[in-house]
Amino acid sequence: MRFFSRCVWCALWAVAGLAQDGGVVRVLAAGSGGDTQERFRVARDAEQWQTIVREEGLPEASIAVDHEKDLVVVLWYGKGRGGKPGVSVLESLTGNPNRLLRFVGEPGGKLVDGRWVVLAIPVSWEPWRASTWFETEAEPIAGATVWRTVLPARSPLALAAMGEGKADPGAEVQMFGDAVSMRAFWRERALGVPIPGVDFSQVLVVVVRGASPSLYTMHGTERRGDTVRPWTILRRWQQDSKAELAAGPQFRWFAVPRHDGVFDFELPVPGAVGSHRAVERFQATKLLGPTILPVLRAFECEVSKREEPLCERATTLAEWRALRAGLDGRALQLPDDWANFEHECIVVLATDEARVWPGFGLSVSEEEGVDVVTITETGPSGRDPGQRSQALVLKVPRRKGQMSIVFRRDIGPAPGHERTLRVFPGF
Repeated sequence: MRFFSRCVWCALWAVAGLAQDGGVVRVLAAGSGGDTQERFRVARDAEQWQTIVREEGLPEASIAVDHEKDLVVVLWYGKGRGGKPGVSVLESLTGNPNRLLRFVGEPGGKLVDGRWVVLAIPVSWEPWRASTWFETEAEPIAGATVWRTVLPARSPLALAAMGEGKADPGAEVQMFGDAVSMRAFWRERALGVPIPGVDFSQVLVVVVRGASPSLYTMHGTERRGDTVRPWTILRRWQQDSKAELAAGPQFRWFAVPRHDGVFDFELPVPGAVGSHRAVERFQATKLLGPTILPVLRAFECEVSKREEPLCERATTLAEWRALRAGLDGRALQLPDDWANFEHECIVVLATDEARVWPGFGLSVSEEEGVDVVTITETGPSGRDPGQRSQALVLKVPRRKGQMSIVFRRDIGPAPGHERTLRVFPGF
């Protein structure tokens, strides 16, 4: 039903008895133009096979299956060289301790999408009962061969939205890797405070346009040569309804486990139920400039009136406890493990009292090898937002270079005043 109702198969081979890798794994059928999702399903008996045939629209009559001897695996493996796939069994590779079943497109084959293959794997084959992954040759990147693991159909994990906004996000999907860029996004849309508190040392934030997007994730690996890196698919399951679209621009944001690999975002293909297309690729290591200090976590709150600003850095748990004890308000609730002091440190700014709006602007730059963190308070002219002292607590990684903390205060249209409060040495 899935295949025949929405696509034309570019090719089909019924190759019963075709031996691959010494007869261990046999290709029963293969083709392209099917489901674009990379996944697999396993049938261990006739009933499971009939379910897969019915739900996926497979041509049962042309595929001979002996369920007493074989497990049947249906594998969809995305875009790459078409034609009859070659299958080989590999022992574990660097970066992947599992045994691999590798699929290679036909030499000289054209690039096609929606490749699929039906396999017969002997039930007595011991490696399958251990830990076996599928690795497929994917679409080349910059002329280099790319290999990807393919995940079982049950792998997608639905992510719960962490928050929402009634504004135009500016793009179908965006990914943020630090507190500075996330706060800028939030403030540009006048979404108020507090900014969502996110620990960017653990997660990345994905902002998706729509009123009720369901976001699913699948995790695998991508390999180019001997370099193996994590690979996550972020898949939006369905588009907004007409009523949701009529309600105006909206977005949801999700926290996704952080890694230094690649993230592919996929959208559903209109009119093709179950089919998706990749629209954006993100790399956490490229979300920031190569020399920009990432702010991994930010917290702000009001504190008791101060006559002079306080600017300190904590590099150990003892220093953090002492620094936290000198604050008050909600800052006292921050835990001991707010930072990992082996790799990170905490910077605290508590301001002197002034007539300013709640919250801070935050920017980071690099000047001649020095990380410059500029923290800005803003106040109006001719209006009274109330007098306040407030604190900003930042978590940043330990770096070799110095870190300069610049405090700026802008009141009305007049030119702002800024001063360097501290220059901390590098590690």
